[in-house]
Amino acid sequence: MEPLTRNKIPTPHLFILAGMILLATGMVFGVVGGLQYVIQGFIKSILSFDKIRPLHVSSVVFWIILAAVGSVMTYLQQHTGRPLYSPRLARIQLLIFAGTVIAILCSYCFGVFGGREYWEFNPWFALPLVLGWILFLINFIASIGSLKNQPVYVWQWMTGVVFFLFTFLESYLWVFPYFRNNIINDMTVQWKSYGSMVGSWNMLIYGCSMFLMTKISGNKDMAHSKMAFALYFTGLFNLMFNWGHHIYTLPTHAFIKHISYLVSMTELVILGRIIWLWKASVSEARRHFHHAAYRFIAAADVWVFLTILLAIAMSIPAINVYTHGTHVTVAHTMGATIGINRCF
Repeated sequence: MEPLTRNKIPTPHLFILAGMILLATGMVFGVVGGLQYVIQGFIKSILSFDKIRPLHVSSVVFWIILAAVGSVMTYLQQHTGRPLYSPRLARIQLLIFAGTVIAILCSYCFGVFGGREYWEFNPWFALPLVLGWILFLINFIASIGSLKNQPVYVWQWMTGVVFFLFTFLESYLWVFPYFRNNIINDMTVQWKSYGSMVGSWNMLIYGCSMFLMTKISGNKDMAHSKMAFALYFTGLFNLMFNWGHHIYTLPTHAFIKHISYLVSMTELVILGRIIWLWKASVSEARRHFHHAAYRFIAAADVWVFLTILLAIAMSIPAINVYTHGTHVTVAHTMGATIGINRCF
């Protein structure tokens, strides 16, 4: 029995493995959906496009979430030098997530829907997802112990874990008539929650990237530097407020749009920093390019640069009027998803 115990796959790695399976699944559904655009009636009798689209979207979103959770758990143990507070809680969370995701994908195949964008599944499936995320939050906080003198990537992980739970719950306010019966309030809350939710899981990913860069460089000071925390707060600020460019066309309060525009323009700081440090980053890449992880981070840097350019342009109201609801928005969203998550 000893060899079996020694070769047992750690639970965080199983999260990542499950995420990779969902990535492959999402790619297959994506290809099928693309073929249905160009080949009329392609497997329509088996899986029509109204089923293929949520199968693709949910598979990819859950790949991001599961892979992010597994990566955070893995790096957290390396950071603290201790096992997770409760490996059992992690296993329970994995079982809850795996069972729920399988049930959701099966429900799509049978044509059972009832949700909104990203979460097209029946709202009842959200309950086990919330329970699993609460277990993750408990495990994460207990594993850290204290936030005193922690590096920036721990704060990024903490922000991602807390805000994802908050925004996920917020995205289900539509089930209450008070929000659902007023289309302006409904759409405002929905886009606010989705915009911040993406920022939340990105925080988990940014923290993983920062941890990897710190480990590769061997310089722990960079994760405690003022610049690292300044960029963290810029990201947090954007997570909380820059979603407003999604609702420029809604007849809602003007101050929301003005604040969101100003916050979106703070991304110019990140853009400027990428350009300013470009030469130094090239030299750094030459030194560390033998690390596979560094290559992914370098590739993500290029994608982030391109998508930030597009994001800043889309945040200008005069441009947003013409791009909103077009393939330009899709290019930004999908490009950001591909680029940011290459660090996995």
